[in-house]
Amino acid sequence: MTSSSGGSGPGAPHPGPGAPSPRRRWASHAWLWAPPFIALLGVAATVKAPRVKPGKPPPRPPQHRLERLWSKPTPNLAAFDLDPSGGAVLLRLKGNVFHCLNPEGGLRWGATLSRPSRLLLSRDGAVGLAYTPGNPYAKTLTLLREGRFTLLHTLDGPIQAAGLSPDGTLAAAATPRSIHLFTASGANPVQSRVLPVSGVPRAILAPRSGLVLVSYRGAGGVVAMNAAGRRLWSLAGQPGFIYDLAACPEGRAVGALAYRAGTGDQARAYVLTAAGAVLWQAPVPGIYPRLRLEADGAHAALGWTEVMRAGDNVSYARHIAYYNARGNKLWEKGGLFFSLQLLGVMTPGPGVLAQGASGGLFVFGENGRILSLQRLSANAPIQRATATRDGAALVALRQDQSLEYWRWRSR
Repeated sequence: MTSSSGGSGPGAPHPGPGAPSPRRRWASHAWLWAPPFIALLGVAATVKAPRVKPGKPPPRPPQHRLERLWSKPTPNLAAFDLDPSGGAVLLRLKGNVFHCLNPEGGLRWGATLSRPSRLLLSRDGAVGLAYTPGNPYAKTLTLLREGRFTLLHTLDGPIQAAGLSPDGTLAAAATPRSIHLFTASGANPVQSRVLPVSGVPRAILAPRSGLVLVSYRGAGGVVAMNAAGRRLWSLAGQPGFIYDLAACPEGRAVGALAYRAGTGDQARAYVLTAAGAVLWQAPVPGIYPRLRLEADGAHAALGWTEVMRAGDNVSYARHIAYYNARGNKLWEKGGLFFSLQLLGVMTPGPGVLAQGASGGLFVFGENGRILSLQRLSANAPIQRATATRDGAALVALRQDQSLEYWRWRSR
């Protein structure tokens, strides 16, 4: 097959600068690949090469890169956590010793409590709320400022759950008998309200200073109230169900999970506005559900564990699904050979942060494409990882008991 001198095949001359737009001249043959409207049998056709109109290229999705800021050995570590902004790392060491670290890994403050406790942090770790959950002999709620005790309050029963607002101005705790609200903005925090419970408390979340969410086991469902204890709205519950809570970092939207213990039968996820209007709901096809919301509440990620049985053999596979503001599922990932644990939703998004079974960290975009993959298990496998709700910061513990602090950077 031959071509004219204006062709672009091998051996064709390269047009010099200022040359007119190249033209392709096709000598039509019966086996020519060009479509009929370009070349007809025995007829020569001339086609102009397409021109690309000048303009801005389409926006590229944000590229995320994980930066490790520090790593240190922690031989006496019992547990660890992050504050809501990721600006402080909380370490619980053996002997009920707590250390609050800054983003550079330096000690911001330390405190020793009298018994094993759970400690919640405000933004940047300035305020802490400590309690011992479920212990009938431990009824004390402790508030700390920069590691110094500012409130020691004994409640009317064992503490089932507690919550602290991100700015540290509102604290809440639940016993089997009452909901206790505290105003913690002044130098001497005071108990503002004691309210009756609507069932057996399960969890408390204070996504912002003027909103407290309480979830229950059974018919109590979810109840929202303001800082003064006035009920704002409620989500009715069902007997036999457990209700857990989620919220976006600024509290613009909240989420609820309804499930039965140990089974995925009839489990559901709800996403609501801060005023209580249900935006959408979706079934959860598994156990151990986890819900994370984007900062503006427009997108949500749902994680669960699938139980697969084959005779006497039982296998578990973790899944993640991503939803838009109308509750439409945009994509689903995971399974037996790609088991994923949901960690957070990136802000600005869209981006879902997840940990793979092999220790790698994935960021998935709105269409489910992998935007970033970080393999952190080169030296020692990751034993456990936790991230902020917006996915901005991450703390990972390796099997050699070294703790690492990472932050995501967009580029």
